[in-house]
Amino acid sequence: MIEIIIATFNRIDKASKLAYSILDNEVNKRIKRIIIVDSTDQNRPLSISDERITYIETKHQNQPYQRYLGYCASKADYIIFFDDDMEISNHELFEKSIEIFNRDEKIVALAYNFADLYSNTSLAKIPRTNFSKRNKTRRKFINFLTGYPSPGLSGYGLCGTRGPRPSSDQFTELIGGGAFAARRETLYKNFNFQLFDLYENRLGKGEDGILGYSLSKQGRLYFINEVFVVHNDQQNSVYTSNMRRFARRVAYSRLYLSLEKCRLDGSSLLIARVHYHYYMFWRLLGLFLNYLLNPSKERKEMLFGSINGWWLAVGFRFDKSLSRNEYWHNEAMKDLSK
Repeated sequence: MIEIIIATFNRIDKASKLAYSILDNEVNKRIKRIIIVDSTDQNRPLSISDERITYIETKHQNQPYQRYLGYCASKADYIIFFDDDMEISNHELFEKSIEIFNRDEKIVALAYNFADLYSNTSLAKIPRTNFSKRNKTRRKFINFLTGYPSPGLSGYGLCGTRGPRPSSDQFTELIGGGAFAARRETLYKNFNFQLFDLYENRLGKGEDGILGYSLSKQGRLYFINEVFVVHNDQQNSVYTSNMRRFARRVAYSRLYLSLEKCRLDGSSLLIARVHYHYYMFWRLLGLFLNYLLNPSKERKEMLFGSINGWWLAVGFRFDKSLSRNEYWHNEAMKDLSK
């Protein structure tokens, strides 16, 4: 059976609409329960009365922790995670997911392809580079020179970099945070909960990438190219509401992502640190040159936010012993006992 976890922040209406759209479809007999984890800071009455929906509230405005909290509350063999702004375009998704899991027991997670319902999403606010990347040979040389990893098709590299998304069904190291599925028994094995600290302090980014990579260490990830889900983003993402804070998150979190990848790989953490600072030097230089070529408020905010994130990362202490796992597990038990 399947349980679905939806993490939301002050958008319970969107989360419940998604939940009801799934439960009210007769095709979805595999769905045992939907768990909505809400980190709301608003005091308002809850209108969910369906016994198939479990509502959990937490004070932690922290999406990775919310997903973990939902995982702790779940009982099913298979869990599907949705962002609250996703919509199901084809309900055959659930049967196909079970079919793939049953076909190959080595598959531990499914990465879903999804399309943006709107072309002008919140990500469109991020300024694009003025330097052309159309020439592949030039791009490879620049990436090599500036320490930008090239993980290859559907691969995961240092600093949270990702290879191109595949154009057909195949194995991968990546999942998209908006919609993915996993075998419950493989989730959060040898996973570093220090990531929850980063998000709690508004300095985290890239949860889906590192979670997918950690799952790839447990077994195989399978990418489903057919679009069953659409992303209904109407430019109200909390991440890009403030460009400087967004850039700070990205710059700061890339060090953690590099260190955690190296820990999972059993490779040198020192190399991860040295590479991060070399990588950030070139990223900051690129942001500065882009601002000089085409000055704008957004480019300025990206530049100064990235500088701030890099400076904060200089003093970052990586928890390679996973000592923070006990704290966050205890927090989840407290939230579930309310």
